[in-house]
Amino acid sequence: MAKAISIIFTIILLPTFFVCLFLISLKFTIFNPGFIKNELKSHNTYTIIHNNFSEIGTSIIGGGEKDTSGAPAAQSENANPFSQADTIAFAQNVLTPQLMQKETESFIDSVWPWLFSGKKLAPVATGDLKDNIYNGIMAQFRAKYSALPVCSYPGQFTMNLGTCRIAGVSFDDLVKQVQMQKFGNTATPLFAVNNIPDNFDTSQVTPNNPKPNNNFQNISGIQSWLAPITKNFYFLPAILFIILVLLARLFAGAWKKTPMILGIYLIIITGLFYLISFLETKFGFSWLINFADSKITALPNIKSQLVIPMARDIAAKVERMNLEITTTAIIIGIILILANILFKKFLTRKSLGVDKSVAHESLK
Repeated sequence: MAKAISIIFTIILLPTFFVCLFLISLKFTIFNPGFIKNELKSHNTYTIIHNNFSEIGTSIIGGGEKDTSGAPAAQSENANPFSQADTIAFAQNVLTPQLMQKETESFIDSVWPWLFSGKKLAPVATGDLKDNIYNGIMAQFRAKYSALPVCSYPGQFTMNLGTCRIAGVSFDDLVKQVQMQKFGNTATPLFAVNNIPDNFDTSQVTPNNPKPNNNFQNISGIQSWLAPITKNFYFLPAILFIILVLLARLFAGAWKKTPMILGIYLIIITGLFYLISFLETKFGFSWLINFADSKITALPNIKSQLVIPMARDIAAKVERMNLEITTTAIIIGIILILANILFKKFLTRKSLGVDKSVAHESLK
C-alpha cells in the first residue's frame, strides 16, 4: 500500500518536477543576461543589423511613398520631411555596431534582472543616445545642404536636397520653417526619435505616448507573475527534493533502503524530463521555427541571417543544458544506488563477522 501511494504521488508531481527542471535550465540560459549578451555577440547581431540597416529603416519608416517634392509621404504627424534614404543612411552612420552593443547590453543588464529576478528596474538613460542620434542625422543633412549649389530660382528647390539650396537660407532656418509648418513651434524634433523616453523606467515613460506605455504595461504584466516564480524558484527544487526523499522513504519502507529508491527516482524522473524536452526541442520547437520562417516575410535578411540561426542556437543550448542537468541527476542517482549497495554489503559483512566471533566464543 505504501509503495502504491508513493508511486501515485510521484506520478502526480511529475509535471511539477518537469517544470522545476525546465526553470533551472532557463535560469542558466534565456533568463541569464550574460547568456543573452553572449548570444547576441556570437551571432554578430550588431554588425548584421548595421549592414541591413536600410531594410530595418524602410520597414519602420514606411513603404517609401513620396510626395510631389520628392520627400517621403507623411506617415505620422512628425514624419521626416527629407529623403527617407538619406535619413536611413545617416542614422546608420551614427548607430555603429559598437554603440548598438553598448546600449543593448545596458538595456539587458537593467531589464533582465528586473523581469526574471524581481530586482529593482535600474533606469537606462536614453536621453543622450536620443540626442546623439538626432543631432548626428541633422549634422549630416546640414552638411549635404551646405554643399549644394544655390538655386537659380525658388521653385528649383526640393525637400530631398537633391537639387540646390535656397539663397540666404541656412539649413537650420529651413528646419525651423518646416517645424513651424508641421508643429506650430520650433521645439519639436522633426524625427520620431523624440518619442523615445529619456529613461526606460516605469515612472519616466511618456504619458502622452500611448504606444510605448501600452507596450511597457504588457512587459510589467509579464514581470508581475514571472518574477516571483523565477526569483524564488531555487526554493522549489529544495522543497521538491525533500518531497522526493519522503516519497522514496515511503516506497522503501526503511531509511536504509531510501538512498537506492531515491537514486532510482532521480534517474527515472530526469530521464523522462530529458526525453520530453528533447522531443519538444527537436520536433516542436524546430517545427515552430520553420513555420515562422515560412510565414514571416518582413525583414528577410535579418530573419535569415540572424533571427532564425540564433533561435535554433538558443534551442540547442537549452537542450544541452537540459542534458547536463539530466546527466548530473543520473550520476547522483547512480552514486546513491552504488553507495546503498556497498553500505548494505558492508553491514552484511560486519554482521557475518560478529556472528563468527560469537560462534567462536561459544566454542571456547
